Amino acid sequence: MATLGSEQFRLRNPLPVEVSADDETVVAHSVDFEQYGAGDTDYEALDDLRQALTTSYSFLRDREAELGPHPRELLRRYRELVETTQ
Repeated sequence: MATLGSEQFRLRNPLPVEVSADDETVVAHSVDFEQYGAGDTDYEALDDLRQALTTSYSFLRDREAELGPHPRELLRRYRELVETTQ
């Protein structure tokens, strides 16, 4: 994935994503962040994953002072890969 589709966040480098499909649903999976997106098409699954990633990053940033060790590490990884544009 090369973009998060967000005016607020931009990927510093492309993010590896696995896309798989069964008879009814396409799933996009970010191994780096253990986030998933799903939809009827590749585009919808990737868009859903983009939304999950930006929502998760925003949530962690907004609560940084309250985070335990694992969420703090996840936020650190987000900051390595994502830059804020606004």
